[in-house]
Amino acid sequence: MTLVIPNFTNSESGEYLCVASDGQQFVNHAFNLTITAGHSSQIPTTKLPITTTISKTTPATALAGGPPHVILIDIKPKIIHFGDNVTATCHVKSYPKYDIINWDVKTSEIPTNIEAISGNYSALLRINNFQRINEVPYRCSVKNSFGEDSRIVNILSSH
Repeated sequence: MTLVIPNFTNSESGEYLCVASDGQQFVNHAFNLTITAGHSSQIPTTKLPITTTISKTTPATALAGGPPHVILIDIKPKIIHFGDNVTATCHVKSYPKYDIINWDVKTSEIPTNIEAISGNYSALLRINNFQRINEVPYRCSVKNSFGEDSRIVNILSSH
């Protein structure tokens, strides 16, 4: 990936961030770019201090926006028994930041022992005292100005 700034001036000096993703993890390179004085026959050069961050859950930041994506739903505990307290955390990436992130339950009667909480690029579903009535599909949805995405999970007891 190449960034070209024709006729670079001091007003364009500052911190730049390059973000790449393979859909599973993100790599961020941050650097400061400034103009240096030189003769007209010289091309100014600057050593770029690079900071690299690799993360599986950090949301991507880019200059151009796009639709959000549900990137991971983490359910704990991994083995569920009736009576357990269960959490499902939906992790998303979105630039621009999402307008809506939520959990939906696919049942005609919403169980009283569930609670949904929105976080920073995540939504938490908490099920207290997991029962048979909680064995239904749950959908995590995220929406921004470019579109929306969702993922459905079935949370089941191992009996």
